[in-house]
Amino acid sequence: MGVIQTLCRDYLTYRRLVSQLFKEVTEQLHSTMTRQRVHWFTVARMTMVNAVTMIKLLAMEPKPSLATLKEFMIGRVPYWQTLGLELKEVAPGRAVFEAAVTPGLLQNKLLHGGVLASIADSACAVAAISLVFPANYATTINLHVSYLRPVTQGRFRAEGKCVKAGKNVMFCDAQVFDESGSLVCAATSQLMVIRNE
Repeated sequence: MGVIQTLCRDYLTYRRLVSQLFKEVTEQLHSTMTRQRVHWFTVARMTMVNAVTMIKLLAMEPKPSLATLKEFMIGRVPYWQTLGLELKEVAPGRAVFEAAVTPGLLQNKLLHGGVLASIADSACAVAAISLVFPANYATTINLHVSYLRPVTQGRFRAEGKCVKAGKNVMFCDAQVFDESGSLVCAATSQLMVIRNE
């Protein structure tokens, strides 16, 4: 048998095996699959992706774990490392960030307002993204920040939550606390939902 004939035979065998796998998985999971899983399943079948990758997609948790979302977001937002922002917690519609005051983040011996805006914005964004990930992403289209107290030292923490998740726009708010638990900053944001590519 020639090389071309062998390759054709192997390709057809591969297609039959993948088609059979999809059929079996569909029959087993049809009643419990979420709309998102059905979408990924359809896309994978249309493009004939690797069967192992498809199984991993189907096995994904409906809500992202901290590790999954954290890994994804750190790759997308290296800016967090520049400021020292640490994603500590993620739950559906909620996110918590922490950071420490360092000399490079000060202006006139006070934590720069842009750092507080960044941590509040990041908490809002991850809270929103946690509801649409992995199929979609969200990007800030409006941010309103109120500065309530100065921060001069120690650690600070932002707690973000998604107040309303619309089809195209998500509404979030965040509060930033200093290490004594005093509210130092409050923010509201709107984020646009976009396809995650």
